[in-house]
Amino acid sequence: MGPLSKLLKIQELELVLKESAIVHSDKDLETDELQKQIDTLKEGVPERLMKHFDRVKKNGLGITQELDGRCKACHMSIPVGNLSRINNGSDEPKCPSCHVFIFTSGFTEEN
Repeated sequence: MGPLSKLLKIQELELVLKESAIVHSDKDLETDELQKQIDTLKEGVPERLMKHFDRVKKNGLGITQELDGRCKACHMSIPVGNLSRINNGSDEPKCPSCHVFIFTSGFTEEN
């Protein structure tokens, strides 16, 4: 599992953890297990990527999908050149407008 896949999984687990905290006012075994999974995934993500993810996540999402050339977080169009560089690995997979990590249609578990 690549760093982007781990970030996506972290984001999903953090949302489940927040929902669980709303439903269950006290900490239970499930929330402890979710937090352990999140911590384990974070260990496998480079520190620089994790810091950026945490910083942009404060405004909503830390990672999102590109769909039809648009970022699903800010809905801005991503230039074709940027998408091309992201897909071939020569550019970081970030939206040029909102700086959220993006995964494109070429996204695989190895990303």
